[in-house]
Amino acid sequence: GGLALEGFTPIVTGYAPFLIERAFEQVKLDFSHQGTSAILASVGGSWDAAGSGRTHQAPEDVAIMMSLRDWSIYVPGHPDEMETVLRGAFATGTRAYIRMTNDANAAAYSHHPGEVVELRRGSANAPTVLAVGPTADDVLAASVGRDVSVLYTAAPFPIDASALRTLVRGPDVLVVEPYLAGTSVAPIVEALEGRQLRMRSHGVRDVDLHSYGTPADHKHAHGLDAEGIRAWIDHSLGVQAAR
Repeated sequence: GGLALEGFTPIVTGYAPFLIERAFEQVKLDFSHQGTSAILASVGGSWDAAGSGRTHQAPEDVAIMMSLRDWSIYVPGHPDEMETVLRGAFATGTRAYIRMTNDANAAAYSHHPGEVVELRRGSANAPTVLAVGPTADDVLAASVGRDVSVLYTAAPFPIDASALRTLVRGPDVLVVEPYLAGTSVAPIVEALEGRQLRMRSHGVRDVDLHSYGTPADHKHAHGLDAEGIRAWIDHSLGVQAAR
């Protein structure tokens, strides 16, 4: 905070529970209240440190930071997106929270910080699935054979409202987010104000898993691997499983 008051842009990194949850009051006062800028880049995400237990997991971090309303939140899905976001935030003086995880898509789907892009187009009025950050590849795999449009963003807040209004054609919007379920819903509803919507979100619901295991175990337990996402999409759309 002192560096920021002197005109610097601090870049701070650490595990999300320590950087965001424990230090939230300082983030709120030293930056938002004092009108200064910083870049907070967390590691660990929701399950990267599965073997370290709940102390090193923060599926609530994005919801906490979103409550400040004056921070841009980025969840890069690929290392190239991470670099673009970091350089862009530093150049513009944006208050930025960047959520880094070990999960990554095979390619960078976004080349401009903050944009929503279309990865797959369904039929007119087909349900739209919005994949946030590193969930994109699993969403694409899960939606094979399903009539859905798949959108992608590495910036859930503020959301690219203009692109959403253009790309969301039907009333059903399904959000897949790698953190606390429901976190991204409010900005999307605001962006699509005036439309009749059926919103559903799929993310971390059971935040207190007591089994350590591996990151893959946690991802599977939360239903956020391709298998779990497919089951959730089918359930949301009323698709009957093949027998």
